[in-house]
Amino acid sequence: MRALERYIDTQNLFVSNPDELFNIRNLSDNNIKDLREIIAADLSPENLYGDGELSASVVSNKLSFLTAVEAELSDISSKRIQSIFNAPALESAFKLTASLQAKANN
Repeated sequence: MRALERYIDTQNLFVSNPDELFNIRNLSDNNIKDLREIIAADLSPENLYGDGELSASVVSNKLSFLTAVEAELSDISSKRIQSIFNAPALESAFKLTASLQAKANN
């Protein structure tokens, strides 16, 4: 989470309201959405290439960094999805549905 943490620290420099700061330990779905929108803006040609003023190596490093940040965000999102589908309540619901279907088929 090092790239994401660095990215969040940088983004938090631009936040004027302390209630709107990103917290890496408690990212909401909306925070993840907002961060992805900021990354998309950072990947626009004008921003990525610094209006054509950045060297190829700087652009490459910037692209690698933003790719790592997105990968870490995706990891957080996929872990959330897995935890939802591995939730005991959902498992119980599936078992109940299977039981009801078995009874209906008999």
